[in-house]
Amino acid sequence: MLLTIDTSRGTLTVTGEEKTEEFGLYSPQAFALLSRQWMALGWNQGHWREVGWMGRQVLQLPDDVLRLASAIWSLRPDVIVETGVYDGGLTLFFASLCRLLDHGRVIAVEIAPREGVREALAAEGAGRITLLECDSATAPVERLMQDGERVFVFLDSDHSSEHVRAELEHYAPLVDEKSMMVVADTNMADLAGTPEGEDRWRADNPHAAVDSFLAAHPEFERVSRPSVVAEVSYFASGWLRRRGPGSGGC
Repeated sequence: MLLTIDTSRGTLTVTGEEKTEEFGLYSPQAFALLSRQWMALGWNQGHWREVGWMGRQVLQLPDDVLRLASAIWSLRPDVIVETGVYDGGLTLFFASLCRLLDHGRVIAVEIAPREGVREALAAEGAGRITLLECDSATAPVERLMQDGERVFVFLDSDHSSEHVRAELEHYAPLVDEKSMMVVADTNMADLAGTPEGEDRWRADNPHAAVDSFLAAHPEFERVSRPSVVAEVSYFASGWLRRRGPGSGGC
């Protein structure tokens, strides 16, 4: 596919194998096409590595971090479960939200924490973070919860389809219709053909795990949050909720 931007005419021309289309440069169609390319370019340039919180890397697109914050502020969960801690930046961000809300705590799951992460979470987490060092697909998080607590789940560990599907099965019973599960990096198939991507991502990715999970669990549905533009998110298709009374389709 060839994209040709003509700023003097204000057009975007898309040349494919079978046809050529022209869109206004400031049209929704042009925005979607160019944003999708920008996402792939930005990911390969490591744009997602530049965001930090309290001195620790977050490793998320800034737009997505704010979307998570908006969801948590609205849902006000009692517990935020995060799988895949890496440097601890997002864990500390979640704990900061809990502190601002004056409500909630974080259970973070990481099979092998990096050097300094345990200490940073203990020192900066304001007593709101519990770190479990184990496989996130089998972590005994329910032992740390009380009956009736609202749980928000963010899955960002091993991104293979098999592991993400196992995580979804493991954490789904904790999530009711008043909260959500969010699966990170559902855009991996779009990155498979880029210089830093891997060809196996075309089929082996979190999006495939979500599709498989939803096919087996009609009690859950994929939802589009109003603030999520699919072309400017790493996990636009990863927002899941349990169907409540009178809920519609996906």
